[in-house]
Amino acid sequence: MKPSGLLSTVLLLISMLSVIAVLPASSAQQITSLNIDPIDTQLPASKIGTTITVNFDVSNVKNLFAWDLNLSWNPAVLNLTQIQEGPFLRNIGTTFFTWTPTFAMDNRSQGFVRGVDDVLLESGSASGSGVLATLSFKVLNTGTSQISITGSSMTNPTANAVHYITSTITNGVVTVGGSNIVTPTPNSAASHSPTSQTTGNPNQSPTSTPATPEFPTFVLVLLMLVIATSVLGILKKTKNNQVKF
Repeated sequence: MKPSGLLSTVLLLISMLSVIAVLPASSAQQITSLNIDPIDTQLPASKIGTTITVNFDVSNVKNLFAWDLNLSWNPAVLNLTQIQEGPFLRNIGTTFFTWTPTFAMDNRSQGFVRGVDDVLLESGSASGSGVLATLSFKVLNTGTSQISITGSSMTNPTANAVHYITSTITNGVVTVGGSNIVTPTPNSAASHSPTSQTTGNPNQSPTSTPATPEFPTFVLVLLMLVIATSVLGILKKTKNNQVKF
């Protein structure tokens, strides 16, 4: 291969590696999740009769315009008393939030509520992570209660059409009167793994794109330096051979 051809090939390889080095930072995709926070609340029996709060959070969402929520819990242990709108959508603009015994199709005595909704009434959308709603429960008895997101959808407006946002779900649990009591607060730093449950358009099977694993940039830079050094050596050796002949 002529030196000019070899140089062109190597420069092309270096250019491709340079593009790959930049891609991980821009193409890595974080998975959107809906979470009950904290996910594990442990209370002493002395908390019976008091009220606790947990948050309904979203993480890594893009262009959220509206959401709805169906929720269930153990009515022998907890009684849902209030749902308040969180700041996530409200910080963008005027919203319409509905949760009252009149608007929500609920049966709180049996431990479920449906039709909690929030929607932006003006153009715009919210991206990132934050609190969608805060749930208040009165503690009734000792025992364990799951706080489960039994149904939820999130939408964003694109070209005057509604697009569903796929997400994973992490439910919460409240234990009253158990051992090793720890009482976390919402937005705690405790880490957790989302469940495999997903939300999205109820009429289609939701899909999610796994995050692209990042390749260490410094390795690519080192590789490019090695290639460049090798090319210079080859070119120098080729030039010397030509001079001899």
